[in-house]
Order: sequence, then structure tokens, then C-alpha cells
Amino acid sequence: MIAINVSQLLKQPPGTTRDFDFSDWLAELRPEFDLASPVEGHAHLLRTSRGIFVSSEYRTSVRQVCGRCLSPTIVEIRGSSDDEFVPTVDVLSGHVLAEQPESEELAIDDRHVLSLSEVVRQDLLTMLPLHALCEPDCPGLCPDCGV
Repeated sequence: MIAINVSQLLKQPPGTTRDFDFSDWLAELRPEFDLASPVEGHAHLLRTSRGIFVSSEYRTSVRQVCGRCLSPTIVEIRGSSDDEFVPTVDVLSGHVLAEQPESEELAIDDRHVLSLSEVVRQDLLTMLPLHALCEPDCPGLCPDCGV
């Protein structure tokens, strides 16, 4: 899980920044993805008046089947996301805030932990090729013999 405790950053004034490097196999991506390498990346966190704006870049590789010859292949994926995460409880008092995040994946939980895992998962889904190729000029299966 790509998780960052942002309690100290939430106590800072808007405009304060932090940087965070991550590397994780993200077990929660199974069975949708067969990762060939961990998800590695960098997140730049910016304190806003509402919460934390996270600009992240990541890379990983996924095992897939070639869309032409059905051979196993590995697809390299690079992605990025820009999202604002909003706290659910006040960092100083612990009281539940009236303004809640628009979606659950963009929430900072009651322990002040921000999770990028779901955002990365959704971005990975959009980045996967519909038909992976083992080589750009893969000839595919023979229509006569199937080889």
C-alpha cells in the first residue's frame, strides 16, 4: 500500500511542501494486474487550504499476453496523477469535519494517512494497452496452422 502519514503537513500553513518516494508491489492490485516489477515513483505533496494536493509520477511493468501471437509479454507503464486529498477529521481536535471528500479514494483517513494505492490502480487501468504486443512487428498466429 502506498500510504503517507500527513499529520505534520496538515498542521502547516498552505503552500508548505513535502516529497515522498515510494516502491511497493501493491498486493491489492491482484487479480486485475500481474505485476512484473514494483510500482515505483515520486509524490510531491502541497498543503492547500482544504487539504493536500498530490502530484505523483510512477512506473511499473505488467505481465500480459500478446494480442497477436498469444505469447507472454511484459508491458512497461508510466503514469502520473494530480489529485487533492481532503481530511475527514481535524488534525488538532480529532473531530469529524463537516466538509467530507467527494470520493472515498481522495480521503485522508482518521489517522491522517493518505493512500495513493486506489488512485494508482485506477490510473493503471487506463494506461494498460487493449492489445499488448510482444514486438511492434509481431506477425501473429498463422491463419492456416495456428503457429
